[in-house]
Amino acid sequence: MARLVYLKESEYKAQKALVAAKFCGIKLESKQYNAATDSMDHNPWKRLPFLETEGGVIANSNAIARYVARMRPDCSLFGSKFSEACQVDSWMEFCTREVEVPAGVLVWSHLKYIDTPAPATLTSAAADLTAALSLMETQLSKTAFLVGREVTLADIALVCSLADVFRYALDETYRKQFPNLMAWYGKCLDLPQFQSVLPAKVEMCKESTFSPPARGASTTGGAKVTAPAQAPKAAAPAQAPKAAPVPKVKSTPAPKATAAPKATPAAAPAAAPAAGAELKGTPEEQAALQAAKDKVRELKAAGADKAAVEAAVADMKRLKEVCGEVDPPKKKKK
Repeated sequence: MARLVYLKESEYKAQKALVAAKFCGIKLESKQYNAATDSMDHNPWKRLPFLETEGGVIANSNAIARYVARMRPDCSLFGSKFSEACQVDSWMEFCTREVEVPAGVLVWSHLKYIDTPAPATLTSAAADLTAALSLMETQLSKTAFLVGREVTLADIALVCSLADVFRYALDETYRKQFPNLMAWYGKCLDLPQFQSVLPAKVEMCKESTFSPPARGASTTGGAKVTAPAQAPKAAAPAQAPKAAPVPKVKSTPAPKATAAPKATPAAAPAAAPAAGAELKGTPEEQAALQAAKDKVRELKAAGADKAAVEAAVADMKRLKEVCGEVDPPKKKKK
């Protein structure tokens, strides 16, 4: 029997595969990862969750869910035809990038898993999530489920990924803006396959700890434009766009400003975020990177298991690549 190992703080990632297994009638053992007793020496990715199978270890929550679904293709969790299978993949990628990242910032900051992000970061995360939910609302106004007429991996992944943010961050006033989405969410939770994995009674947030944006203020694509617009206001002195209309001012200081990062990349990692030009990650990904750095420090300070530290470091390095952060070269020992 395959065994699924997951981290308590991101249990929703394991729930994707566990719910899929219920739909497929597959028995799947699962356990929370314990850094003191569990090893990841056999896991080449050093990441959680991971699935132990006879053929080796599979990592990444979506890959694990796909593996389970492919064990029983007759259950149609990829839809009933090739085009639907491609749509399912599109929604699963959408889930990872457009829903899990901003939802993670809101939930983890609420549960104090990470330091409270700057207000601009929370605002940006809420705007991005609103845009994603607006897209889902539009789709679900036309179809009973995200792809086709039956539950697919797309529905499973998104229901599991939204459970915590609906429970901790987004109150009823906010949720009422998405009637079709909430009807779909409730319909999925009523199915026995979901009920056997998710809590018997999924709690819903009664009062948000921040002011989530109205749907009309953040449409699909609109939030993507609105979110960056908030950062310039918070960091107006560091932004060059307002100086762009003035040719004389832009022609003199601009070359010096762009030349500086090349001269000092190795001076201090913090210099890269200050420059801003080389960063590629969203505010949510920057917050996730900071949380990963904090986790590495905490694990090392607590003398955690080597495998746990290596897993945290691997996750931190991955986020650094996403955010375009480059480590300074190590000094050679004499």
